[in-house]
Amino acid sequence: MTTPETSTALPRYQLVIDGRRVEAASGQRYDSVDPYLGAPWASAADGGAADVDLAVAAARRALAGPWGQLTGFGRATLMRRLGDLIARDADRLAEIETRDTGKLLREMRGQLGTIPQWFSYFSGLADKIEGTTIPGDKPNFLVYTRREPAGVVAAIVPWNSPLLLLCWKLAPALAAGCTMVAKPSDYSPASAVELAALMEEAGFPPGVFNVVTGFGPAVGKALAAHPDIDKIAFTGSTAVESKVAAAAAANITGVLLELGGKSGPRTSTAATGWRTRCAPARCGSTPTGWSARTCRSAGTVFPASAGRTASRPCTSTPRPRRSGSSSPAAPDPFTLG
Repeated sequence: MTTPETSTALPRYQLVIDGRRVEAASGQRYDSVDPYLGAPWASAADGGAADVDLAVAAARRALAGPWGQLTGFGRATLMRRLGDLIARDADRLAEIETRDTGKLLREMRGQLGTIPQWFSYFSGLADKIEGTTIPGDKPNFLVYTRREPAGVVAAIVPWNSPLLLLCWKLAPALAAGCTMVAKPSDYSPASAVELAALMEEAGFPPGVFNVVTGFGPAVGKALAAHPDIDKIAFTGSTAVESKVAAAAAANITGVLLELGGKSGPRTSTAATGWRTRCAPARCGSTPTGWSARTCRSAGTVFPASAGRTASRPCTSTPRPRRSGSSSPAAPDPFTLG
């Protein structure tokens, strides 16, 4: 459910398009609910297809403008600066992630601690993108290859580790010289907007990174089917992946898919020592680890005993449903992780 206005006491997150904070074209907003308290903690702009058009156009302009003219060395400098800013604000960002997702603060702090390393690694690749000189059969011909950015990338990310999964996509895209339009889950819209603010502080040109939040599937569908998107990076379920791939196929848009699932650990009779004794306990704790909000939560354990493998189901703690007059009643089908 969305509303034109929500409580002014809540933090208000807007869309980020072409370096500017703007309201959705519809004027609609929705509440993000703290799963622990079961009450709204922030308000987010409810974007739609019209906002996606503006964001993609801004990303295209940046690609053809200052960002596209920047060398790999220049991109690397900005990426290292961004990593430093994320490290500086790691505790604050971890608290925002926890409020938005209900996951443990300890886990989110751990994730925020690794994100700067991700930008540091890929910044080291940004200035090493090179082509090849190829021998030819004609002496008056120069034959060579040149690596160029894929273009405008759409990033559709789930709710369970919003900033980590987004940065896994963003860092290599920036290193390659791409621009991005990000669609965070409607369950966790805040951290992507916060990241955009840090990118502005780091000195990235407007339009390099755009964020379109929205309740429901409208934004994800518009991005997946947009004719001016060059690559789609998606993390979510296999069922939703088929919808994304089908929408992208109409424009022959490339897709990168990280699909969720249930990991089934298997114990081995060849293991010795403490690993053998601890394996059942470790496997048994997996479904409830990370608040049961990860694709690594094991639904089944396969213990090896007397030369055979037996399947044992694990119980998993269900994710708390959001409640409240302005909160989503069901996950966005384009960001279900």
